[in-house]
Amino acid sequence: SSRLATGSNILSIKPDTIDYFYNHGLHKRIPLHIKGDVETEAGYSVVETTQSSDSVTVYASGSILESIDAAYIHPNLLQSLSADVHTKLPIQPIRGAKFIPDSVEVTWKVERMVEKAISVAILPEGFPKNKRLLPIPQDVEVRFHVSMNNYRDIDADDFKITVNYNDLPTDGSSRCALRIVESPKNVSKIRIAPKEVEYIIEEINAQ
Repeated sequence: SSRLATGSNILSIKPDTIDYFYNHGLHKRIPLHIKGDVETEAGYSVVETTQSSDSVTVYASGSILESIDAAYIHPNLLQSLSADVHTKLPIQPIRGAKFIPDSVEVTWKVERMVEKAISVAILPEGFPKNKRLLPIPQDVEVRFHVSMNNYRDIDADDFKITVNYNDLPTDGSSRCALRIVESPKNVSKIRIAPKEVEYIIEEINAQ
């Protein structure tokens, strides 16, 4: 008030209260998660996400500390990406809690995706020793999207397509469904054709 002109009156102060949180060193280490989606342009995909830290230390009172299981960052406004992005994002604040560090660097690796098709053999799964599966056809076409950098690295050995004995129809049908039980992590939009095949069960002499 001493700095104001004579006759001036202070009617209100905003904020009129400041919260002050403290504890006696209570803290714990919690995982750090990305909450939200990053969108790419058509034909591109995020193939890898890396963080400068996968966990943070949170300081808070005992009751608040018990309610916090993880910290989160939000990649806001990351849309239509067609190239790598490296940015520093703040951790979502929680009233009464302090995070160290309070921000994290995140890199999204973006690559152009292409479609690839390969032929994969159908394998039996869970069949008794005295029964042999004869699928018709014996191979199926697997189509998927993969980054151009990994195009030559993916082959039929990276996939496992099976017919499970427990999935065989009990109504006398001669067609059975196929399962994709193994596939590479760096591919997407996996489709198989056909999804079902005809089959014959051959009885064999178990040795």
